[in-house]
Amino acid sequence: MSAKVLRLLFFISSTILLFACKPERLSVIKLNGKQGCINKRGHIIIPAEWDYVCLSPIRYRLIPVEKDSMYGYITRKGTIAIPLRYSDANNFQEGLAAVMIGKKYGFINTKGQTVIPFLYDDIFDGFSNGLCDFQIKDSCGYINHKGEVVIPAQYRICYPFMSRYGQVMTFDHESKLIDKTGKTYAYEEIGESYRLWRPRNSYPGSFEDSNGRGRKNQAGKIIVPAIYLTTCNLREGMYVVEDKNRKCGAYNEKGEMVISPKFDFLNSFYEGKAVFKLDGKWGYVDRKGRIVIAAQFDEAYDFHHGRAYVEIDGKVGFIDRKGRLKIKPIFEPCYWSGFW
Repeated sequence: MSAKVLRLLFFISSTILLFACKPERLSVIKLNGKQGCINKRGHIIIPAEWDYVCLSPIRYRLIPVEKDSMYGYITRKGTIAIPLRYSDANNFQEGLAAVMIGKKYGFINTKGQTVIPFLYDDIFDGFSNGLCDFQIKDSCGYINHKGEVVIPAQYRICYPFMSRYGQVMTFDHESKLIDKTGKTYAYEEIGESYRLWRPRNSYPGSFEDSNGRGRKNQAGKIIVPAIYLTTCNLREGMYVVEDKNRKCGAYNEKGEMVISPKFDFLNSFYEGKAVFKLDGKWGYVDRKGRIVIAAQFDEAYDFHHGRAYVEIDGKVGFIDRKGRLKIKPIFEPCYWSGFW
């Protein structure tokens, strides 16, 4: 067999293995008051037998579930991986998950073994970049994977380390950046180049004058004139706005009004489309302002990985990007479901 054929076979087998290892996208659904999960073809993968299924966009291999006020973990095929024995359970991050027994949090590994004792009153999120926040009484700090205190509990709020820096708030309500040694910095010392849990400016470019609110780009050029009640952050090249008549439209990055304010509601753009409400019904508009899926649904949400949640006559189904019902509306409302 030639080397060329061998390389081709290796590439094909590696590709198959890569996709075989990639978890299938699922969405939470509800039937008879219980939650489960379906795949993008509408097949029930996890039976609807849980009070709550905590499906995450990050597609963790173990999913927290709740039944009768107890939490445990199942696989993405629906088999129980860690028995329901906790009073709370969070997603696994960096191989560990924060769980609660009684009123204290500790950490387990994917085998369900306790690796960090149940000592903490609260955990804000979980491990990120090697550290996790913890709270004891009113103060918070950070621990490492061994449960060793790296930054003592001395702050009012501790946010996850999304990069080299985390964010903390002191008891004087002063926000600071913090590195992994516990040294704190003013925002001006670090600049804007690092990813943070809470951006210093949650509404970049937003400004206001006596006429209303508007937006500027990074160069300081006015893109959206200050005549609106609200302006949303830039997403997929579009700023959604709401005028003083409570009608919604959108501008592009060039400052051109692409969608005149005519909708009763308009969300930000996802996968090239934004969900809108008009005369009590929901549909979708594209970035050129064209209505691409007519307003026909009783409720509708954003597209995620080619599917969008819609409600028809009190039942939930999913459409594709062309507006075709790919999963029939047979489920009960379960808001913010999406394929992850």
